[in-house]
Amino acid sequence: MKKKPLLFRLTKRVTLFLFLLLSAILIVYITGNFQEFLDSTQKTVLLYAVLSAIALFFFSIISIIETIIFTIALKRVSLIFYLLPFFFCILYAIIAITLASTILFISDDNWLLAAQ
Repeated sequence: MKKKPLLFRLTKRVTLFLFLLLSAILIVYITGNFQEFLDSTQKTVLLYAVLSAIALFFFSIISIIETIIFTIALKRVSLIFYLLPFFFCILYAIIAITLASTILFISDDNWLLAAQ
């Protein structure tokens, strides 16, 4: 069995790490709601969720481009099967960015004062 290129393995592992990091941060946010964390702590957790989701989004895009390039260059069709998890990571990141940003926006008091 041929080994995958080093760059492909590294970006795949970074993408997996960011996926697991984002999942852990979201679990901390959910449990923080039940444990009644402070509002400032919850906002910080959501900010970290947005940042890790943005990183996951960009690394997933890079991984998809890299997969297509290595599939064409090395003529190995087996690398195509990595596209589906990367697309799932992009979708997961977009949903996390949208929800976390929306919650951060709604929890900010300044927009309520500007509307009055």
